[in-house]
Amino acid sequence: MYDTTQTLFWYRPVFMAALLFAEGMFACRMTPRRPFFVRLPAAIAVCLGAAFVFPLPAGISQTPWYSALMFLSLFAVSAAGVAFVMHGSPKNVIFCSVAGYTVQHIAQETFELLNVVMGLNGELRSDFYADAASSARGMDAFVAIVFGATYVIVYFAAFMVFGRKFGADVMNMKNSYMIVLAAALTMIDVVFSSFVTYATGENDSVALVTIAHAYNIVCCVFALFLLFEIPKRARAEGELAAERSIRYREQQQYHRVKENIDLINMKCHDLKHRIRSMKKVADLDDIADAISVYDSSLVTGNEALDVIITEKSLLCRKQNIRLSCIADGAQLSFMKDEDIYSLFGNILDNAVEATEKLPETDRTVSLSVRRMGAFVIVTERNRYGGALTFEHGLPLTSKRDKAYHGFGMKSIRHVVEKYGGEMKLRTENDTFEIDMAFMI
Repeated sequence: MYDTTQTLFWYRPVFMAALLFAEGMFACRMTPRRPFFVRLPAAIAVCLGAAFVFPLPAGISQTPWYSALMFLSLFAVSAAGVAFVMHGSPKNVIFCSVAGYTVQHIAQETFELLNVVMGLNGELRSDFYADAASSARGMDAFVAIVFGATYVIVYFAAFMVFGRKFGADVMNMKNSYMIVLAAALTMIDVVFSSFVTYATGENDSVALVTIAHAYNIVCCVFALFLLFEIPKRARAEGELAAERSIRYREQQQYHRVKENIDLINMKCHDLKHRIRSMKKVADLDDIADAISVYDSSLVTGNEALDVIITEKSLLCRKQNIRLSCIADGAQLSFMKDEDIYSLFGNILDNAVEATEKLPETDRTVSLSVRRMGAFVIVTERNRYGGALTFEHGLPLTSKRDKAYHGFGMKSIRHVVEKYGGEMKLRTENDTFEIDMAFMI
């Protein structure tokens, strides 16, 4: 049934081995299925076996349609192998398989391009299958070295540029149509390359064949770009839209809180003086002291800072958190009121969230705003429990719903960068500290 002299017969296991390695480069970020060391060799054996036993009927196997069908079928077998070995959603399995196939195709097309330009086989025509098959049956050492080096360099470059970006953000992406588009582009390119291979001959110009291989490489690189970069950009745009929405709500909240605090302070101030003037009930002084907390807005020299500290001090009092504040608010005159509310609101919200579950003796938060030479320095310290995990220099939220939380620190960084400031985070002895410096 098989003509073992056909180069296509010998190239298939080479293709499958290279494809499995490329897919593994991305699939290794997924969780292995147990028992992993039983599943892995079994999957490799089945995939390589499928590469050997795939039928090559005389005549029809030498057509481009059949060659494309064969390689796409072997790709499907490899994808099933990935699903058998690694635990992941069908979307992630397809993602890893398509990315791996694309990288393998780039490596093969790069070798074919070098084959044409350097004339490794002594002919003008570059055969997609014959050259690699010849390497398995005794191609000269130089060509074999070029073949192996090409794959190593392309795989390494693909891992450095794309493979390291394959993490939770890519695996959890919503826009699955990008995978479909990239897969379709890669498959079309594979079919196209098969037709080019069978259409080119020894009399074709070097320029024509070079352009064909270069076109294949460009298409595959574009497919990888679709797979990795566009979803990440879409996620970044979504986060930016969410931050803008949060900032808008913060601005609206600031104005509401300011009005409410002013009204409460005014009413409580009047009520306290009326109670003190009555002096007919023994505990009237206690009542006056109890409501005096609402008539004790902190005066820092900045109205927006007064509003947010007053609001958060009431929250700290409710949670039995000791909030100490030494702030020269007048130094923040270069900031808009909404930005001050957002900056200090997020700082204190994070501090309250970190300390409210601690023993009462450890519930301490300190905030300072001071001038040092040409800089305004903002420092906040608070105790915290457990372990903090940092990503891109910012602590990750401890809340389960990651999609709708974790924007507080990003909002803080946004305000700091907006005013050309610098921010530094430190953790030591269960104490979290954030320092910000703004040049005046």
